[in-house]
Amino acid sequence: CDVVLKRDGKQVKPTPLCLMFGQSREHFLSRLDSVPRRATPPPRGSGRNKIAVTETECLHESLFDPWRRPDRMKNSRFRWDPNDDRRYALRAQNPSKTEPPTQHGANRLAAIGLSALTVVPRLSGGKPRLGIIGGKWERDGGFAFSWPIWREPISLSGIRALLSHPDIDEPETRVALGIFECRRARAVSTAGRSENFTRAEPRIPETGDRRISRMGAA
Repeated sequence: CDVVLKRDGKQVKPTPLCLMFGQSREHFLSRLDSVPRRATPPPRGSGRNKIAVTETECLHESLFDPWRRPDRMKNSRFRWDPNDDRRYALRAQNPSKTEPPTQHGANRLAAIGLSALTVVPRLSGGKPRLGIIGGKWERDGGFAFSWPIWREPISLSGIRALLSHPDIDEPETRVALGIFECRRARAVSTAGRSENFTRAEPRIPETGDRRISRMGAA
């Protein structure tokens, strides 16, 4: 969004879901363009045990099977998967020297799905910041992304409505909409260089949320 600029006043702020800015030669836009174009990952396994998977199989296992992250390929991750967070602490070797395994079909779907999470400028503390469907800037300045888990199939417009629903933390609202849980993941920085999302945790309403306020008033 060209309304919200960086501190230098020249470059526009990217979506808060962009976690790569050239660190380790990882570039977000080029990866966003290339990953969906690659239909299949390299053959899995080694030697005579190599197995090629089709595009359909790759997508099917990402949607309906437990993730095993069997694909080893460069320039395919967006750091949205908590498994991509490979910190040096408690490791015998430098994790930056090797690429962690990934789920290629999930990366393809995520790159395409990003277009549904539009950003809009909004004022915060008298300054314009980027707001995003499902996202929130927290009091400590960090960014978190939240999403509901629903029971019945719904449309894309329905999903977008749930992501931005103002009363999603109300128990009665969740019951009415068929939601049985909400999850939240936070963006974290490793030594001020690379960023990654944490593992999702149950979303707990903050003290200022309406539900707690109403409970207190009752």
